[in-house]
Amino acid sequence: MGDIAEGMINGDFDFYTGEYIGRGFGYPRTRGKELPWEKATKDQEWKRVVGLMQAAGIKNHLHPEVVKAYGATYPANSGLRKACTHILKEFEKFRAWLNENKQNWTKPKQP
Repeated sequence: MGDIAEGMINGDFDFYTGEYIGRGFGYPRTRGKELPWEKATKDQEWKRVVGLMQAAGIKNHLHPEVVKAYGATYPANSGLRKACTHILKEFEKFRAWLNENKQNWTKPKQP
């Protein structure tokens, strides 16, 4: 198989246009998120924020508290998902803030 064909399968190139869109993740993708499996993940991008908090060792029941402390809007009727979607707009800033402040929500490991 050719290099471009392999790149399209791997996701390096747009599945429809063949345009280079960056390093792939091992499955076909498009720039416009037009494939069925891309649409499902596009709707769930807010889970990146939740995944980052879990990776930092913050328990699920504390996620709303962390989001509020960061300053994202979290009205009771809109839910955590909407606040996380807001955080995605400045994800790298949130990541840096979380690394500096995660000790407020995680217990130090016992020796």
